[in-house]
Amino acid sequence: MGRKEEIRQLQLLRRDKEAKIAVLYGRRRVGKTSLIKEAFLRDSVLFFEGIENQNPKKQIMNFLFQLKQQSQDQNIDFEVKDWKNALIQLKPILNKKPFVIVLDEFQWMASYRDNLVAELKMVWEQYLSKFPGTTLVLCGSIASFMTRKVIKSKALYGRVDLEINLEPFKLKDAAELLCGHGKIETIEAVLLLGGIPLYLNLVKNYTSLYAGINETAFKKNGFFINEYERIFISHFGKRDVYSKIIKLLAKYEAGLFREDMARLSGVDLSGHLSVDLFDLESAGFIKSYFPVDKAPESKIKKFVLTDPFMKFYHKFIASNLKSILINKKDVFTGLAQTPAFYSFLGRSFETLCMNHLLEISKILGFNGINFSCGPYFRKNSSQKGLQIDLLFDRSDNVMTVCEMKYKKKPVGIEVVRELENKIDILKTKTNKTIQKVLIVKDEVTDDLIKSGYFYKIITSHELFI
Repeated sequence: MGRKEEIRQLQLLRRDKEAKIAVLYGRRRVGKTSLIKEAFLRDSVLFFEGIENQNPKKQIMNFLFQLKQQSQDQNIDFEVKDWKNALIQLKPILNKKPFVIVLDEFQWMASYRDNLVAELKMVWEQYLSKFPGTTLVLCGSIASFMTRKVIKSKALYGRVDLEINLEPFKLKDAAELLCGHGKIETIEAVLLLGGIPLYLNLVKNYTSLYAGINETAFKKNGFFINEYERIFISHFGKRDVYSKIIKLLAKYEAGLFREDMARLSGVDLSGHLSVDLFDLESAGFIKSYFPVDKAPESKIKKFVLTDPFMKFYHKFIASNLKSILINKKDVFTGLAQTPAFYSFLGRSFETLCMNHLLEISKILGFNGINFSCGPYFRKNSSQKGLQIDLLFDRSDNVMTVCEMKYKKKPVGIEVVRELENKIDILKTKTNKTIQKVLIVKDEVTDDLIKSGYFYKIITSHELFI
């Protein structure tokens, strides 16, 4: 379900007669293993999975155990002491026919070290790649390890034939998974849980998605009660600095600059903060935004918590744990009626729109034109009024400014007054034509339509493309 492009890429790689290497990574629960199984459904596969928090010796024994079970080879040597002599035992099996070799949770298998990568490179180049049609897939859930220690390693640099960073589902694929549920339910499921296949599967069979969220996130034994801790331990062990940063960004929903984050968290700005932020962003939990008119290396960079589940957990689950753990009834039902809940959906809707930039450009008819896009903001107070959450700076001398609103009631004429001050300031910064676009949940008032202020009003339903 979904992932058609990724499946196509993997199958195309597989059809090559030469031996190839693919690297696949993405956050836990995003569906990496399911993708591999679907892509290689008709192929002979040797699937090996690393085990969490085990030393290299136990990882090697685990690999050999799985090799014996899958190959039925009684001559597997369990006395080997290193990865080189463990991996070389794939040779007689590959001699029989072409295989896809999958090393899953590769960061655990490598014990987060370089040794396995270096020895794998040697064994692959000198022995395993000599068997035509062999495909090696390295799969991991710690993106920072997979990019820095694998793809950009001295051993494998330039030798990876396919790299896939598996992202959560967009609305179109989420709707396919949640078939039978309407578009508003699908949108709000993604706003609260994200496009994570496992999460959506957990709630899809309930009478409503809200009923599913109530059972899985607001009951004592619900799956999501301990999911935050599970995710963090599997990604980062017990280093609490990562959780500290997430909690801080959950509190400041509009995001923080690096200096503010260091000051508020007590983390040394000159220490490992940059590395910690890189790890969190690589995992897909946070995102760094620089002004659309600045280069990516700009020092004006804001960090925002963008993972929907983590935002939802800190805003509503963690803050209501006492009520949840005594199995108080209707906790979520009550929360879903509050202004704070709809304010949360509004902020999350902005993030969702930022994840559907190509879809928005297609709706507006400029997807064939070069553009840069993102927020427009400044650090200094003199331009504090100019905070635009989404701006497309187009090569055809047009700037498309998008205002995003997710409200219970139809959006009215007041949105014009909110945006007009920003537009007036923006006009002093550019000579380009400014095109104004509104993206809303569903309805707007008649007086807003009659005003003709917006070039186009896009409803959330249109994003399912």
